[in-house]
Amino acid sequence: MLVAALTCLLLLLPLLALWRVLAVRTGEVRLALALAALGWSWLAVAIAEALPVDRTWYLAAWAAIALGSAVVLGRAWAGMRVRDRVRELTRWWSLEQPWSRAGWIAIAAIGALTLLTALVAAPNNWDSMVYHLARVAVWVQLGDVAHYATHIEPQLYQPPGAEELILQGYVLAGGDALAALVQWGAWVGCVVLAHRAAQALGAGARGQLAAA
Repeated sequence: MLVAALTCLLLLLPLLALWRVLAVRTGEVRLALALAALGWSWLAVAIAEALPVDRTWYLAAWAAIALGSAVVLGRAWAGMRVRDRVRELTRWWSLEQPWSRAGWIAIAAIGALTLLTALVAAPNNWDSMVYHLARVAVWVQLGDVAHYATHIEPQLYQPPGAEELILQGYVLAGGDALAALVQWGAWVGCVVLAHRAAQALGAGARGQLAAA
């Protein structure tokens, strides 16, 4: 559990730093989260493609990136209270009305339950076993993400992006304990962007919450 927690810290610090920087520059917290996730994904894919699939290499790369991210966040949030730091990135929430609080509590409950499921149970559905996690395991075994011989065709033609994201936590944590967090993170992104898209289409606070 300690290794998994440290892995989460290494991987989340760059995402949080990107989010904060982009939120300040764009003035739009929700859009900044999507852009930060996109930037983090590019970074993960670059590491997967450029470095050997080896824990030492991955740890060195992410530790250096996380250190730089910590410096960025430290400078940005120096002297700010924890409450103010959280409020800065969540100011788009509307919690003034009882229905709004109830809606966000329901979404948070769904998020907590699915997060718990993601952490205690690695993906075990058909496509995970056949090509998603199987492809990651083969990469770790071979030491790179190059093409390899297999009779399981989905491992050959399916886009590798999701697996290259899963690969980061798989290598650093030493197993598939964090594999489902990629999908869970995508759900969080969908909630936030649906909320933002509803606003862009002219929906009020209730419509935005319903979309989320």
